Amino acid sequence: MTDYKPSTTIQGQPQTSKNYPRLQLLGQELITKFGLARTRREFRFESSIISTFGDLEISAFVNAKIQELGIPAKIQELGIPAKIQELGIPAKIQELGITGNPQDLAMEMEIIRREFAADGEKTGLGWHIDDCQLVSKKTPPTYSLERFIHLFDDWWLYISGARLRIPRWTMILYLSTEGSTKDFIGGRLRLADGTEYRPVAGLGILIDSREVHMVTPVNSGKRKSIVIKIY
Repeated sequence: MTDYKPSTTIQGQPQTSKNYPRLQLLGQELITKFGLARTRREFRFESSIISTFGDLEISAFVNAKIQELGIPAKIQELGIPAKIQELGIPAKIQELGITGNPQDLAMEMEIIRREFAADGEKTGLGWHIDDCQLVSKKTPPTYSLERFIHLFDDWWLYISGARLRIPRWTMILYLSTEGSTKDFIGGRLRLADGTEYRPVAGLGILIDSREVHMVTPVNSGKRKSIVIKIY
């Protein structure tokens, strides 16, 4: 169980009975405290190829992209000397300059193929941190202490993922385009400081997983993406 020390900008009572506005304020604090805006990256990729990839190929692509984007070395350490031929990875993956074993790297990632549709069960996502829930407790927890992070006042982050830690990085690969004449309307990624990304097929986004974020509702059509959590 650990503590996070906020500044006075987020002290006091929640704005509403819901946690989302409070969590957005926390997100603004985290951006300032850890300089998260400086770690954001955008890049391009060939969406028609990526959409055909299995998990091993996606893991290999992510490994190469992390090195290309200059992400800190401790993340690159996830790569293990490759035996790509033995794994049977297609030649087009080798052309990306893979230096790690995608089968081993995949164990440190969670790959989610995500769709939001106007008529679907989910049209978007509220404010959240990956693999966490914001909970209110009047007294400190006495169970599963390794899953709780104290934020401020009675508010705690509860780590809900199986790995007992939040991801280090989150990568989003868009496979469809937002716009009135495109695949869907809505579905934009919004960060706590107001930064907003319009999904475009072939656009990749990499953010620190401590970023509080949301996805605006899809109002028509279907939004397709691949989300990779890197631990």
